[in-house]
Formats: sequence, structure tokens, C-alpha cells
Amino acid sequence: MAGLNLKLLSMFNTLDSRISEVSKLISPPGPKGDLGPQGDQGPVGHDGSQGERGEQGPPGPAGSKGEQGNAGEAGLEGSPGISVVSADIDIDRHLVLTLSNGDEIDAGEIYVADEGKVINRVYQQGGGGGSTSTLNTNLDLNNKGFTAKFTAAATLSIGDICYLDSSGRMNKVDANSQAATNTLIVVALGNMVEDDIAVFMVKGFTELTGTFNPGDILYISETAGELTNVRPQANGTFIRVMGYCVDGTSSFFDPDKTWVGLEP
Repeated sequence: MAGLNLKLLSMFNTLDSRISEVSKLISPPGPKGDLGPQGDQGPVGHDGSQGERGEQGPPGPAGSKGEQGNAGEAGLEGSPGISVVSADIDIDRHLVLTLSNGDEIDAGEIYVADEGKVINRVYQQGGGGGSTSTLNTNLDLNNKGFTAKFTAAATLSIGDICYLDSSGRMNKVDANSQAATNTLIVVALGNMVEDDIAVFMVKGFTELTGTFNPGDILYISETAGELTNVRPQANGTFIRVMGYCVDGTSSFFDPDKTWVGLEP
């Protein structure tokens, strides 16, 4: 029965369609009617899938410069140092040091003990003040410089300029000999004969043999054992500064550590 109804419905639809076509041929359709009102909004559709990420844009402009920070606090000023301004020996033969802050320090008693040797008896502070110690040095206060004992290699006189020879003894210098000018140079402080052990000036103020002017530069002379204020110029001689003339009869003896030889 259901199958019959479906057949009848199909035949009806076909017939209706044919009648509609024939009607259009006999009577053309009328004008198009006005647009009807908008229907209700349909349901919202589902979200679509996320699109691909776009390319990165160019960097933005630099930001403005920040303000300068506050200055740090100033450091504390250091205290001034203290130095020795002068050193003097008072009437009691004490070495007195004067400091830059006005203080004075008694460094102890000074006295000559053995042919130029100086002993400084230092008084220790604290402990009742009775403790002492002894310091030996080659500072010679009488001769105003540093001295040392050496053995004479020949007969020498006070004021002779001498050099330490290869035997370890003292002999007269001579600007004509390299061996006599490139080693330790000293001044004899007394008269002596060969093999005597005597005191020599190594550096300091000493009497001169000869006549010079204040400020003259003193060189080893070509005359054995003497100084000169004329620089050696002869070929084969050696030049070495020995010190400076202080006045007509004394010098500051301070041998230079270098020497120059003139080609023969």
C-alpha cells in the first residue's frame, strides 16, 4: 500500500510540473513581487581554525635616553704623610731627627769607636728606658762619608785616588789603564806602605790634591793617583767622573758607575 502511494505522489508531481510549463506558454508570468522582509538570523557557526602566523614586523625606533644618575659620595681625604726633615747631632752627641709634623726623635748616642767605625747606641722606648742596642755602620762622621778598610798594594799617601786591583788590594788609579778605571775607586785617608790595612773613603766629602774651582767636574787623571778637572782626550785613555769640587780644597767624592774608553 505504501508503494502505491509513492507512485501516485510521483505521478502527481510530474503532472503538476507539466501543467506549470504549459501555463507559462499560454500565459507569461506576472511582474516580480516586492522583496519580502528579512528572515530571522540563523544560528552562529562554529569558530574557524587559526590562521598562519604573519611575518615579524620591523623593529620600532629606539627609546629616549634616560636621565643621568646622581653622583656618588666623595671619598674621605687621606691624612698627610710624615717625613724626616732634618737629622742633627746635638751637644750630647745624640742623633736628633726632626719630622715634618714638628716632632723630634732622639735616635740615640753617636760616637766613633774604631778608626772610622761609628756605633749608634739606640735607646729603646718603653720597658723602663734602660734597654739599649748597638748598630755598627761604615758611616764616618769625622771624614763626612762612608769608609771601608782595604789592604794597600803599594806605598800610598793621604788623598791618593786608588782602585781595587785583581789581587783585592788598593793601588793608584791611572786614566791610561782600563783595569784602573772600571772598578771600585776610593780615596786614601792616611799614609801607608804595602800590605798595610787602612781606612779608605768610598763616598763622601774629602780634601783635594790640586787647585780647582767650585762646581768643577772631577775626572781620573793620567797622573797616577790624582784627579783632574780636564776631561782626558788622548787616544787610549779612559773617562770616568769621580765627583765635583765644592770649594778650592774639598770635593764631594761620588764615583760614577760608568766609564768611556777613547779608541787608541
